[in-house]
Amino acid sequence: MPTSGTVSQYRLTVQQVIDHAFRRSTGLGAAKLAGESQIIARDCLYTLLSELVNVSWPLWTQQFSVLSVGIGSADVLTPNGTVDVRHAYWRSFWPWRNDATLTDGSDGTDLFAGAPNDDVTVPGPNPSVSVDFGVDQTVDGIGVLWGGSASVTTALTLLTSKNGDDYSAAKTLPVTTFTGGQWSYFKLDPVITTEYLRIQYTSAGSWLLNQLNFCSNSQDIEMGMISIDDYYNLPNKQYSGERAVQCYVERNVLMPTLKIWPVPNTQAFYNGTVSSVMRRYIQDPGAFSDVLEIPQRWYEAVIWRLASRLVDELPDDTTGLASMDGATRIQEKARRTQRCEDGATRAEALAWSEERTPGPIHMTPNLACYTK
Repeated sequence: MPTSGTVSQYRLTVQQVIDHAFRRSTGLGAAKLAGESQIIARDCLYTLLSELVNVSWPLWTQQFSVLSVGIGSADVLTPNGTVDVRHAYWRSFWPWRNDATLTDGSDGTDLFAGAPNDDVTVPGPNPSVSVDFGVDQTVDGIGVLWGGSASVTTALTLLTSKNGDDYSAAKTLPVTTFTGGQWSYFKLDPVITTEYLRIQYTSAGSWLLNQLNFCSNSQDIEMGMISIDDYYNLPNKQYSGERAVQCYVERNVLMPTLKIWPVPNTQAFYNGTVSSVMRRYIQDPGAFSDVLEIPQRWYEAVIWRLASRLVDELPDDTTGLASMDGATRIQEKARRTQRCEDGATRAEALAWSEERTPGPIHMTPNLACYTK
């Protein structure tokens, strides 16, 4: 008999997950779930996904990011949605430090000087900066230090050429909000190997730019994690150096902040930055027509756990309990709660058992809670 020929292409929408959870928690058809109850169910789904990061580490929420540092500043901001920083590194690279050409053929060498300079106006339309490496050069990272003080949200394009005349698009960088005076770094995977490289801003006007880094041979050297006491006991927290060697993860309400030591001096600011392996939250449920950001193996666990929450959250008139007398209602609700709890416990155990990697386990002694 024929099979579908597809794997993991059948995805349940948010609405379908809620409908299945409603049926399991009440035994009723999903048609009775409407209006306010739909919103309640989606809110419960949101808190359920948010709580998963407290139980353990959903491996698909691991994220490697290259962050931005400031001269003389210990604070390194993490991306929105970050839960915790697992490992932090000082990333050293060897940027291009030579000639460059702007859109109109004028000199743009100052953009690669690796030293403080005035903003450079790159003429438009579609302003660009090009370099000739002389020979094929492998570029594994791009750094952009936007000029001015305003923030601009856009996606920059990398173009390559074999002769310096005919350029073709090689990669479009992720849409990013660039802020004047702050580095935005992009890790290239796969790397780009070319003799001529151009970065272009698609715009009808000009481009106010301060610095660029075309990085090669980037190296990540792990920083030592220290506690809140060790950090605030440092006698000189503003001591500056060419690279940070220690960091403290400050857990804030919205997102963690890395406090690094020593703080970056001018050379560190232009020739290195911080990279990290972080845990982030699972994406929000979104619209009812969206799908959840969970692997296929997690659907049963999420549906059963959502069902266990809906038993208590949904109004009795939507779950069939309102027509029962007091004693019968209590007994039926307890029965539903136990059934859903049993299903959720079993499915979650199976799902968590698969959150593993085949590599060796390295045990590092650590204290998960704060202690003096």
